[in-house]
Amino acid sequence: MPRHLPLCLILATLAVWPAARAQSQALSLGGELRLLATDRQAAAAGPLAAAHALQPTREDTPPSSAAVEAEVTARWRGLQAQLLLQHERPTGGPGHSQARFNELHASADLGPWQLSAGRKVVSWDVGYAFRPNDMVQQEQRRGLLGTAPQGQPLLQAEWFGADQALSLVWAHPRTEAAQAPREGTAEQALALRAYQRLGAADLYAFARQGHDLGAAAGLAASWVPGEALELHASARWQAHHRAWQFSGMAPETLATASPWRLARHGSAGQLLLGGQWTGAAGQSLMAEAWHDATAPSAAQWRDWRARNATLTQLPAHLPASLLPAVAGNLAWQTDPLSTLALSSLQRKSVFLRTSWQPPELGSAWQFSLDTLIHPDDHGRLLTTAAQWQGDRWKLNAAWRQTGGPRDSVLAQLPTRRTLLGAATLAF
Repeated sequence: MPRHLPLCLILATLAVWPAARAQSQALSLGGELRLLATDRQAAAAGPLAAAHALQPTREDTPPSSAAVEAEVTARWRGLQAQLLLQHERPTGGPGHSQARFNELHASADLGPWQLSAGRKVVSWDVGYAFRPNDMVQQEQRRGLLGTAPQGQPLLQAEWFGADQALSLVWAHPRTEAAQAPREGTAEQALALRAYQRLGAADLYAFARQGHDLGAAAGLAASWVPGEALELHASARWQAHHRAWQFSGMAPETLATASPWRLARHGSAGQLLLGGQWTGAAGQSLMAEAWHDATAPSAAQWRDWRARNATLTQLPAHLPASLLPAVAGNLAWQTDPLSTLALSSLQRKSVFLRTSWQPPELGSAWQFSLDTLIHPDDHGRLLTTAAQWQGDRWKLNAAWRQTGGPRDSVLAQLPTRRTLLGAATLAF
């Protein structure tokens, strides 16, 4: 794709927007234009920091960047499309552009039945920081800026009653059977969700049958015992799951390709418990704790740290010509850290969040502070954010930093501190 094509499309979209809206009253058009700036500070500890100490010319340090995005949403009768146009320029590097459809689907309203076909966002589970039963759409959780995710290709049938609902999804129907086991390839699957309201409680049951990962089943509930309190829980069992696996070579062995790969493993369970209290003055407190057996075990992380330590000591016994190879092996040690946005790094996690929307400021401002804690190694990830919402403009600022002992998993992340600023205009 030409480098500046999405940027040109963004400008062209804004230029023709008034005329396009005036052409048809039946066509619903809307969208957002967003400017973002992200400043990242590389960590001084961890395998990637050690790799750069050996080979300072490496270019895999997470860079700071600036970006412009446009999200255009169109609805006409039973058709809906959301187009994302993005141009991002990292510091010191060439710009990167992309254009994609987050959603593009057709729907039919048949009374209590709703049918959909195409690319669509389907989020099912309860919970904020972790959702075990998102069996169709695995969204990025705990992001610094809430943006629309990319939907999944699917066929969906939904039935709605007074206090019940049923949803059946055939996800990735065109994925070939031979593609399913490949790393990073979403598998073809059938997923079912049943919903029942019982007074102040919402109850959910889930089932999934995937071509490669097999069967999965789950239960979830959300209960509002009073105006200020909400409690939720979610549990899932799955016959197989995907997780990082090390090749099993000796810690001092230098690999010629990454020794880490996503592999198919056996059965595992996930459990989430959480609650939220909301006060009359716009304040809110949330606490969640979960166990995720699909994450690496404490023993696996000990082996990971042992290989990091061995690789760090190798240069003292090797010729200078092999230092780039050692640096490459250290950089590959960050592969298991790359799943933080979508899943858990540790089997035990605790998430605490407080937010405040002051009524005296007209509810235009919202402030939040949250932390992700790993009890096993005392690592933590601290985030604070502020948002101002006007009629059409929205301003966001966020700061995130890792903390805890130097050998904790979160302290080994390539980025120690992230600052984000964004301005969004609705049109």
